[in-house]
Amino acid sequence: MVMDVQNFLKSIAESLQDSASVKKVYGDPIEAHGKTIIPVAKIGYGFGGGGGTNPNKATEVQEPSSGGEGSGGGGCLGVKPVGVIEVTDKYTRFVPVMEYAHLLMAGVSGFFIAMMMHKRHHKCKCGHCK
Repeated sequence: MVMDVQNFLKSIAESLQDSASVKKVYGDPIEAHGKTIIPVAKIGYGFGGGGGTNPNKATEVQEPSSGGEGSGGGGCLGVKPVGVIEVTDKYTRFVPVMEYAHLLMAGVSGFFIAMMMHKRHHKCKCGHCK
């Protein structure tokens, strides 16, 4: 069982090594209107696993077991566009992909922080605020 897990992990590592290349992050260049556009992405891998055995040490009366083993694992791959590299005769620049969700969250958070600070320092004269 242990050798099977080791062989499995070795095959995953070899596959990852084969897939880890610049071509996975930088896409094929696209030529249009006197510009060359190169897509850029961010790639992330995540893996986990574990295993165990049953030493047959029962503290209460149980059905007899035959010394089981177990293992498991999982993984994920994520690819996210981060921008493009724009190349012309006059310049080369990186144009990032805008993350509007992050900007929106920052704005909402700032609004609520400002409201809390205002309420903390505000002396209400109407008698309804506490």
